[in-house]
Amino acid sequence: MLIPIQSEIIEAVSYNADARTLFVQLRTGDAYSYSGVPAQVFRRFAVSDSPGAYFNRVIKKFDCRPAVDSAWPGGEPFG
Repeated sequence: MLIPIQSEIIEAVSYNADARTLFVQLRTGDAYSYSGVPAQVFRRFAVSDSPGAYFNRVIKKFDCRPAVDSAWPGGEPFG
């Protein structure tokens, strides 16, 4: 399930707690998966007053890969 984010750079996010993987869809249309993200980091990100700043400061430090449709929950990151 994608969660819309109020940000100039981020469109939506999704988190898989079992895999500790954060999925981020940017407003540019690009999508990335970040592995090894603890649940508390995701929670702070989701409620941050400035998600873009939190993303740049904290999330970008995690291992990142371009997200493919099959990696997203439900297989559809954009729908």
